[in-house]
Amino acid sequence: LRLTFCTGGSRLRLHECPTAEAAEAHAARAGIEWTPPQDAASAAELGELQLVRTARLRLTPCEQAADLAISGLGWVSVGCLPTLQQGALEATLAVWVPRGVEV
Repeated sequence: LRLTFCTGGSRLRLHECPTAEAAEAHAARAGIEWTPPQDAASAAELGELQLVRTARLRLTPCEQAADLAISGLGWVSVGCLPTLQQGALEATLAVWVPRGVEV
């Protein structure tokens, strides 16, 4: 499963890492490369990432499977590109956010 984020703005920077390395990457980059939060001190105040939502999705080419609203980030739409050759695909989406961030 590959997540792709698109926006009309040219300033969007994408960062990705394996889930197993997410806590370490978040501790090193939140408030510095990854914003919000706006600085390392406020990132430290929010604390570590925690799993707040898990959803099983059935992904079908050219159809949206889910829309997620994440406070401080915005809307994330999960769908499947038409290039999926094998038909529908089952996937699990795990949403990890700092304490206090609503999903």
